Amino acid sequence: MKKWFKRIVIGTATLALVAVVGAALFLLTFDPNTYARKLEEAVLEKYQRVLTIEGDVELSLFPRIGLTLTGVSLSEPGSEATFASVDRARVAVAIWPLLSNSLVIDNVMVEGFGVNIVRNERGQLNFQDLLDGPADAPAADAPADPKADDAASHAAASGSERVRRSTMQIDIAGLDLRQGEIAFVDQASGTHVKLANLAALAGRVTFRQPFDFSLTGRLEGDAPHTDADLTANAVLMLDPDAMKYAVQKLDVQVTGALGRATAEPLSLRGNLTYDAVERAFRIGSGELAFRGQVETGEGLLEQIESGLSMPAAELDLSSKMLSGASLAARAKGQRAAESFEFALDLPKYALGLDEVRDTAATARFRLFGAGRTLDAQLNLAPIQGEKGVFRSDSLSIDASLEQQGRKVGMALVSPAQFDTGETHLSMPDLTGQAVLEADDASLTIPLDANLQIKGKAEELALDLAAVLEPAPAPAPAPAAESDADGDTAAGDVAAEAAEPAKPAPVIEGPGRTAELKATLKKWSAEPAFDINLKAGRLDLDRLLPFAVAFAAAEAPQPQSEEGADAAGQEAAGQADAAADKTDTEPTAEQPATAPAVTAQDKAAQPEKPRTVYAGKVQLAVQQLIFQGQQIDDISAQATLRPHDLQVSRFGLRAYGSALTGKLSLGGASAEPDQWHLTLQGKGLEMQPLLSHWAGFDYLSGAAELQLDLRGQGLEPAYWLNTLSGKARLRMPDGKLHGIDLGELARLDDLLQRKGVLSAGDGVARLTEFKALDAALTFDSGIGTIDRLTFSHAAVTFRNSSGRLDLPAGTLDLTTTARLNNVSISTGGVKTTVKRLDVPLRISGPWSGLNYQVQWQGLAEGALKGALAPLLQGLLPGSESAAPDAAATPAEPAASASGSARQRVEDLGKALKGLFGK
Repeated sequence: MKKWFKRIVIGTATLALVAVVGAALFLLTFDPNTYARKLEEAVLEKYQRVLTIEGDVELSLFPRIGLTLTGVSLSEPGSEATFASVDRARVAVAIWPLLSNSLVIDNVMVEGFGVNIVRNERGQLNFQDLLDGPADAPAADAPADPKADDAASHAAASGSERVRRSTMQIDIAGLDLRQGEIAFVDQASGTHVKLANLAALAGRVTFRQPFDFSLTGRLEGDAPHTDADLTANAVLMLDPDAMKYAVQKLDVQVTGALGRATAEPLSLRGNLTYDAVERAFRIGSGELAFRGQVETGEGLLEQIESGLSMPAAELDLSSKMLSGASLAARAKGQRAAESFEFALDLPKYALGLDEVRDTAATARFRLFGAGRTLDAQLNLAPIQGEKGVFRSDSLSIDASLEQQGRKVGMALVSPAQFDTGETHLSMPDLTGQAVLEADDASLTIPLDANLQIKGKAEELALDLAAVLEPAPAPAPAPAAESDADGDTAAGDVAAEAAEPAKPAPVIEGPGRTAELKATLKKWSAEPAFDINLKAGRLDLDRLLPFAVAFAAAEAPQPQSEEGADAAGQEAAGQADAAADKTDTEPTAEQPATAPAVTAQDKAAQPEKPRTVYAGKVQLAVQQLIFQGQQIDDISAQATLRPHDLQVSRFGLRAYGSALTGKLSLGGASAEPDQWHLTLQGKGLEMQPLLSHWAGFDYLSGAAELQLDLRGQGLEPAYWLNTLSGKARLRMPDGKLHGIDLGELARLDDLLQRKGVLSAGDGVARLTEFKALDAALTFDSGIGTIDRLTFSHAAVTFRNSSGRLDLPAGTLDLTTTARLNNVSISTGGVKTTVKRLDVPLRISGPWSGLNYQVQWQGLAEGALKGALAPLLQGLLPGSESAAPDAAATPAEPAASASGSARQRVEDLGKALKGLFGK
């Protein structure tokens, strides 16, 4: 026994000595840098990447196996560009646990590391080769065997093959990553961001045991602009035996600029588990929240609070299906003076790229504030489908816009189908109605449409039919007959108790339906549309009040009652003063009632965005009602280009005339709201036209009108000040109402009124003329009269000049009225002037023109010679004057001297009346 014991002791000592000597020899002769060079050669051979270890590899064996590396870098495949680098890394492994098949690492420290991730235009990542294995692996050249793949999948799914036991247990005392940087470049989208100042810490890492993990860093980038802090905390658990990995209590916070968004912060919370055997991610209590602001093309969205909640969900990578019991998204915020709210709910969902099962959805969007409220709701019946084609029995949209007591509502429903391959949305049986409400009026417009949207081909097609007029009311039911006791049936009593509905008016004339066909193509590059509208009858008086009410919200708010009263009194006082001044002494120019638009005002106006759409519009309306006027047979063809709108031809019938013309808006070198209009028409009834559009009706008759005008703006207060061009009006005959120009031929009566012609006394005063021809040239809203020809039985106009001020609504015309066979009598003496030119001035506002004879010019003209016989007849002892027809032949001689004195007095009065003294 002692002999064997001695042998064992000697053997053990010998082995220990050999081990010590061997370890000493190994430490003295082993050079780890030699193996580093071999590792570099192996990496280059298998991956075509250059592995560089610049510093010496430091190795220690006792009391722990320690490895320290410095200046390590790995290149891109086939390139010298750096993919990853580490300034310094150190790993320390305990020796004795290795003998029991356990790997215990005291700590792992990595300092100054960097990774450059690049995704090329084909969507491939620059580290895909490292995941796939060496390029020369035999499996890469082996032909695919579907049966083998199915068998392998079945084996992976079976319980006996699921568990792969690890032969070594790993225990890492700590993980410390410092001064790291991860850069990402997407060549397809141009994205370039990086995670800088990256630091990560982990507690004790042991399989099947949870451990803490934390990460901090800063997101930076210029495409898009990124400057935000990142923090992440979680509890991790690794189970390589069961191939399950879990992230519990995940809390990620990002604060700062993220492109157009500013997060305050963006947070992600929840639990995540990955099962590598089943290839499935499971999400529990998942929440994604954002608080901050977002800059959009339409303005800044502020005070945003949004969130996405997924209580329980599963993402199956094998079937590429995301499923769960519920999903909810909420958002609210502020845009300028308006607030918005959004809600989306999926009670149950199963969403995949190629299959969707039993997924219903409801959504709602509200925009309120600034005097208006927009409310839109969407309800989608459960979706079913596979192979990229999904169907729903019902997709309904219910939307309303309410503003200043007006409301526009729309309710639409249709079965829907969506093809993911062609990105084609089809709603072939879209039915519903639009409801317009304003004050106490309402209008319901039934709709029937077919909508097709093809995203891949970038085509949209809409066929819409709308009933724009109410249907004729049914004939009223006959009154119920009572029995002998005077009682009626219970149903008749209820009918009588209800207030009878007012029957809708019966529409006569053209049909009640409007048909719209519209297409839109290539909306992402060069959008082009084609619109064709046909309607039998369009009553804009029923439709426009609702639209005008919404446009009025952009107008300035009305004054208070005190301010309105003061402004009204001031305006009334100015109007009275102007009227008095016009009656007594008309001035050459009347003050403008509408403010002129200055260059500064124009520059201060916000620049209108220019549309990039182009297309064609065709319009055909049999009957149009606008402001109580009926316009028939409207047709137009228009072309919209990126910088202008050209209406190459339009025609209509209104006011007894067929009008044709052209219209252009904008241009390559013009402002978007600059326009050019040409219009021609014959047989145009002037009185209803002027009464409706100008507010006066003292000109009647059929006229020929020619316009060639340019201007800018769509509001009268603006375009009246910019109007330029030419206008021509010709009337073979007509009437002037409220004025009798024949009074000019009765000069003796006119003297009693100091040369002021009576006007505005109603239809009793009338001038029937034989011809009127007027030509004007406009500049900045002021029309200069180039030619005016007026022919009357007793009066014709010659040498006319003046101006028409459209912004002020005034006329200032000076003309010469030529009179024939004018009779003048005073003081019992009468004379006749064969031809007399009377200077006449017509001035004042449209509503009250003033007609005034210019006596100074008259006295210096033809009337000067005509007064000679009249004055001689008034002088005493004159024999040349013809006696008054009313005088008595046997007049006493004693009265001769008195009669002479009376004639002298009459002469004085006549001269005073003549010259206004």
